Amino acid sequence: MNSSIPRNYRYALPMRTTMRGLEGSGRRISLAAIRSHSPARYLNPKTLERFPALAAWAEQTGATAMVEIPGTGNGGRILAKMEIENPTGSIRDRDALAMIHAVLDSTGENVNGIPHILCRADPDLALSLAVLSAQLEIGCTLVMDAGTPAGLIATLKRHGATIHLADTGPDAARQKAAALHRQHPDWHRPDLQHKAALRQFHIRTTAREIIRQVKALSGGTTPASLIMAPQPREAFGAIATSLRKYAGKIGRELSIIEASVSGIMPPARGSVGTTAIRLSAGQCERTIRDFHARSGLWIGPGTAACLHAARHAAAGLAGHECVVAVLSALAREDEIAALPAAEPLNPLRSAREIAAAAGA
Repeated sequence: MNSSIPRNYRYALPMRTTMRGLEGSGRRISLAAIRSHSPARYLNPKTLERFPALAAWAEQTGATAMVEIPGTGNGGRILAKMEIENPTGSIRDRDALAMIHAVLDSTGENVNGIPHILCRADPDLALSLAVLSAQLEIGCTLVMDAGTPAGLIATLKRHGATIHLADTGPDAARQKAAALHRQHPDWHRPDLQHKAALRQFHIRTTAREIIRQVKALSGGTTPASLIMAPQPREAFGAIATSLRKYAGKIGRELSIIEASVSGIMPPARGSVGTTAIRLSAGQCERTIRDFHARSGLWIGPGTAACLHAARHAAAGLAGHECVVAVLSALAREDEIAALPAAEPLNPLRSAREIAAAAGA
């Protein structure tokens, strides 16, 4: 099994900051303190020892930076959690790590043949699962929507994944995955069998990282709002619940904003106690191009929606207040190609350089 992580999962690999932690305000915490909440801390060390490629992935996943990105005018501050620093440029890399670790951990020492996973997946999760499965040399079958871009399917197949496209319909993918599992009952279904473990993994890692970083960067001020894309649901629920508890302990109510894009992303569900904001495709494209012009990065639609919503939310705050925006994914090649007359791709920069360029 390969123990090194290859490059160019999307169009390039995001670069870590030198401290892999807090940038943008002069405040820093030590590398050891950041790594104390690394996902690897919550995984079975025996399983990581058995699967060096999984250990390598765990080492590069999580403990992402939080940087201050300027908003508009004289409003509050925007603290951006840079999940785009994960191996394939997406928060879904955490999901792939938790899911596949749970599968391999459940097999124990007695693995009969090569484990095989079967999973319903959106494009970002599919990319994460395909890349990690290829590194581990385990089988990977993905059930995806019929409208999945051909370019992405080709990328997934290059990583050795088998793709099954479901017919149009709300339950089509679920039914297709269930039928495949009946044909192959020995295949693992991490999307069904380990959902509770996945949510707990985000509470222990992603949410705790955010709280720790907010405490260090905000000067003791609790965020007024948390802005996230509604997918992935497990991450959204875990982070929202954890930050609400944190805010409640010091007597402040936290506003939760779900940001999505019309015609590109599934609509936000408007969960109890949240506000759903929906961007038009034109607003999304303008935000993507603006961020690229400032930072050299192409961001995905969900990230663009979060940035737009964060700027709107911060504009109504006093200067000492802040909002937290989770920048969940870079754009995939198929998303960049869909932009009219997309410009050539630029090399990625560190989170510190991105924050500086965004305010230029």
